[in-house]
Amino acid sequence: LRDVAFQRDALRGSAVDCAVAIASGRLPASAQIEDKALKLVMNVIFPKNVDCADKVITSAAKELEFATRFAIENHEKIKKANEASARKKEKHGYSSKSALAPQSDEEKQALDRVRKPVVLVMALAVRRPEIIKAIMENGCRDGADVLAKAIRTNMPKLARAAATKHGAAKIAVQVADMASKKEAPLLICFLDNLVTAADKSLPSQELID
Repeated sequence: LRDVAFQRDALRGSAVDCAVAIASGRLPASAQIEDKALKLVMNVIFPKNVDCADKVITSAAKELEFATRFAIENHEKIKKANEASARKKEKHGYSSKSALAPQSDEEKQALDRVRKPVVLVMALAVRRPEIIKAIMENGCRDGADVLAKAIRTNMPKLARAAATKHGAAKIAVQVADMASKKEAPLLICFLDNLVTAADKSLPSQELID
């Protein structure tokens, strides 16, 4: 995939699409292959040149859209499973999990499905903060609750990395300017995590670079 992306201009987009789809978990592969694809995308293809970087961004946006559609299409199924799980726990006197924890097996499986594209797009957003807009926009779409939960779960890492690379004040203003009224819940989540970023451990240098 690397050789095709670098040496065959006509096939570069397809090669990048394939690598990003593997890295995001949509194309079936072992965990080891997914990890290698992620490193290829982030550390080799993206830094190569502007054209490669743009194609990675475009491919990642597609994967985020796939994840969003998956979340919306499975919204009612997850909602019913969560309600059934809540009734069962109440009956047996179990305490509720944290708001960001999966409330049912169905939600856990869905979170596992959408987490990888979210993490990939967030890693790219550290380098290209303008795509934080796409993260908030998709996460606030009607019925995309499980995607929003995955975004909220990983928001601390994004906020810390973005603040380290760009400065907390600068990135706060930039993201606030991008957000629409509908995206306010995820904007507030991002800003809340920026406030506490200084008290958290620094993200890995690999994520920042």
